Amino acid sequence: DLAYKKIFPALQSMIQHGNLSVPLVCVADDGGVLSFKGGLIDISVNGLGFLIYDPKITLEPGTVLKGCRIDPDNPSPLILDLEVRHSELISLPDGTRAERSGCRVVSHPETLKEFVAALSK
Repeated sequence: DLAYKKIFPALQSMIQHGNLSVPLVCVADDGGVLSFKGGLIDISVNGLGFLIYDPKITLEPGTVLKGCRIDPDNPSPLILDLEVRHSELISLPDGTRAERSGCRVVSHPETLKEFVAALSK
């Protein structure tokens, strides 16, 4: 959680420079063996997006993160399963290192489209 607290402000800084869409807090693999907090960015209605998280965590392509809670402080968070497509180490604008994984929503619930449409307004 400490690494997340360092990464999330850097993500917000990137938004101010017009590079990214709104980062959403994501508790990945909630309830699993390796539950962690990250930022979900650039999510589309097609179910593709990027997960930004602690660089000490390694996610291999094909890994499925079950029960990811998007906007976990919301009384009704969006819960999705995300499949990791690829991962790379990146530097955020403030120099903070983070891992970025391209992800695909395993199933496309109708609520995903509604959720993303609401963010676009």
